[in-house]
Amino acid sequence: MHAGGVLAVLDPNLLSVERSTQWGEMYRLESEIAQLERQLARWQQVGDTVPRKDVENARLDLARLHKARDQISGTVLGCELLTVPVEGQTGDVHIVPGEVVGPQDTLIELVDPARVRVEVVLYDLTLADRIRAGSSLSLGPDWCGGRRCGGPGCGPAQGHAVMRGNHVPRGPCSFWSMVF
Repeated sequence: MHAGGVLAVLDPNLLSVERSTQWGEMYRLESEIAQLERQLARWQQVGDTVPRKDVENARLDLARLHKARDQISGTVLGCELLTVPVEGQTGDVHIVPGEVVGPQDTLIELVDPARVRVEVVLYDLTLADRIRAGSSLSLGPDWCGGRRCGGPGCGPAQGHAVMRGNHVPRGPCSFWSMVF
């Protein structure tokens, strides 16, 4: 996943009371914007009699109000995009489509593939001669927990089977354990 890419589209299915509150806030902001725009227009007509500091403060307030209105209109009037904050691979998905989530919920965990450590336990000793520390490992879709899952990202060199079965621990590197 690339930083800034769309991770999910959130549908703000708000309760009618919450939606009414947000509409009221949006109308209040539009009223304040109109009032500030009229005041700035009057100040421009009278010229230099109004201190520049007051004019600049009014312009900053106007920009702040526009931004707040745009943010509310994005959530009240349509869907909201959730973007990827950093580069990484999907480590674990904690949600399903249609699930109601809160602001503190973890939706998807991203991991840095350069910092993933894998521990392999071999029960087939014939494989032991072919695997050394630092060897690269490629997992195909046939390995996913002993079944073919066909999930997104499930394929050679994706490690989907490993990531899907274990939670990503916190710390300097992620760690997954596999048994063959």
